[in-house]
Amino acid sequence: MIPEENNLTKNIVKEKPKVSFVIPALNEEREISDTISTISKLNFIDCDIIVVDNGSTDKTRSLSMRSGAKVILAPDVSIAELRNIGARNSLYS
Repeated sequence: MIPEENNLTKNIVKEKPKVSFVIPALNEEREISDTISTISKLNFIDCDIIVVDNGSTDKTRSLSMRSGAKVILAPDVSIAELRNIGARNSLYS
């Protein structure tokens, strides 16, 4: 039985929530593609994925871009600053 629409159900938001994911990274080539892929599969949200790279010497940046993330290079800063940089560059804050 489908409940009848009432004033309460009419006001339910019908669009997907918008979420930005900030991923601080340093030499994460082994896991970054799977991490981004898992986030991308969350069909119930619109997501913005940002990888803030702390100067990786492996394939972290290229794999992140190939997986569809926005990539920002920020070498030699603290993890807190990596997160802040990502937040400042996110679509959904």
